[in-house]
Amino acid sequence: MGRRSVAKATAIITTASILSKCLGFARETVVAKFFGATSQTDAYLVAFIIPGVILSLLGGALPGTMIPVFTEFLGSHREDRAWRMSNTLTNLIIITLSLGAILGWYLAPTLVPLLAPGFSQEVIDLAVYLTRIMMPMVVFLTLSGLATAILQSYQKFAFPALMGIPYSITMILFLVAFGQRLGIVGLALATVLAGISQCLFLLPALSGLAKRRRSGIPVGEAVGKSTEKVPQARFKFLLDLKDPAVAQVGRLIIPILIAGAVGQINAIVDRTMASRLPEGSIAALNYGHKVMALPLGLFVGAITTAIYPSLSLSIAQGKLSEFKRGISDGLRMVSLIMIPSAVGLLVLGEPIIQLLFQRGAFTHEATILSNQALRFYTLGLLPLSFQMIIAKAFWAYQDTWSPLKVSVIAVLSNIAFNFIFIGPLGHGGLALGTTLSVVVWVSIMTVLLRRKVGPLGGGKIVASLVRVSLAGLVMGICVLQVYKLLLPQGLLLSVAGSIFCGIIIYVFGLVLFGVEEAKSFASLLRGRLAKE
Repeated sequence: MGRRSVAKATAIITTASILSKCLGFARETVVAKFFGATSQTDAYLVAFIIPGVILSLLGGALPGTMIPVFTEFLGSHREDRAWRMSNTLTNLIIITLSLGAILGWYLAPTLVPLLAPGFSQEVIDLAVYLTRIMMPMVVFLTLSGLATAILQSYQKFAFPALMGIPYSITMILFLVAFGQRLGIVGLALATVLAGISQCLFLLPALSGLAKRRRSGIPVGEAVGKSTEKVPQARFKFLLDLKDPAVAQVGRLIIPILIAGAVGQINAIVDRTMASRLPEGSIAALNYGHKVMALPLGLFVGAITTAIYPSLSLSIAQGKLSEFKRGISDGLRMVSLIMIPSAVGLLVLGEPIIQLLFQRGAFTHEATILSNQALRFYTLGLLPLSFQMIIAKAFWAYQDTWSPLKVSVIAVLSNIAFNFIFIGPLGHGGLALGTTLSVVVWVSIMTVLLRRKVGPLGGGKIVASLVRVSLAGLVMGICVLQVYKLLLPQGLLLSVAGSIFCGIIIYVFGLVLFGVEEAKSFASLLRGRLAKE
């Protein structure tokens, strides 16, 4: 998979992600309008912790471990083995997570008070009830993760990138129809139905792969070019726990699950500590994080998703130089986007939150609280983007233990930072603690990656960061002045006009400071770079 293929995949994922994220923010706007930053919203967010932890663990771990194994089979013309493995994993997920959902239902009254010790009994009871409602969705969303891994292994990126659309549409329609009548319970029900719709959305794409395989048409042209008919390329009730491929996925997924569980401690610790802060603090952290995560999901998510199968294939074929170049290119590309995004959010964070959420139950006070969290989360945008790429590099290398070990150190540092900063900064201190823990993770993992594969072109990466930062600084100064100038004309015009001017100024700054990656990035987006 050369640069042109990566560029095409990135463009597809980015375009689909923009559509998905726009609907996602429309969904969040509806939620904010109905429920704001209140104790009920806090109860919903705490209720989401238990199913959310399961989804975060398996939703990230399945693609992370399946893609290298699945891709290895495709590259060696053994698609029958790949599909047999996926059938076993599908049935294993349905059985184990159904049992897990039942267990979570019974344990909710015990677990929720531990997660939110600062809540009143009334809010705890509500959180328990909402937790029980949302537990079944873990089965459907985890199956979505499995389907995503299969499709991305075949370099089919559009459907996985678009699956947030049915999720958002389902939630919006349900809340508009029943939100006022059902209240916060309606939000929990809408979340479950949205998860089911997302899973169903991916079925046609999987069915298309299976039909092509059964008819002898090659679906793995980019990696395998096999044309043999494979009857296993469809869903079957198969549970072969002795399959070596399943065992291999199991060996890889265990440390990722543990690392994910360790990572979820960050969110749990933050919300547990925030439950002792003033009402709405948990919701403020949530909304601030959602705004910060927008550029991550749109651009960094697209880049990492596109390069991951390529990194896995490079390792499988022993092409270490190509693997290292992919990592270096990825780090420089994401910095090209994340640095101006961070500057923009620092300058325009409050008006953006006001524009997106401030209506109905979401008050101006909630906007201020959310922006306090956003500021500190935004400082971690670049480290977070580096974390996503470095993690994919280790997973492609089928080394899932190193990230686990470093994640433990990062979580311990996060807890320490939280205790240090929560006093003077409140919930903003919790956001800062999360950011600093990511910096710790990235610093250690970068050293380990360099030891594993050798130099990554660090001098070139640092030089690029300096030039891009200068362009971003110029952009930020100008954006602030443009915003102040346009503010009397209205909030929407001032924000939109500032962003538009900021983009133009930033591009000019990239040219002025001689950022070479800007030309490469433009070529990649146009898909005109020659194949390697």
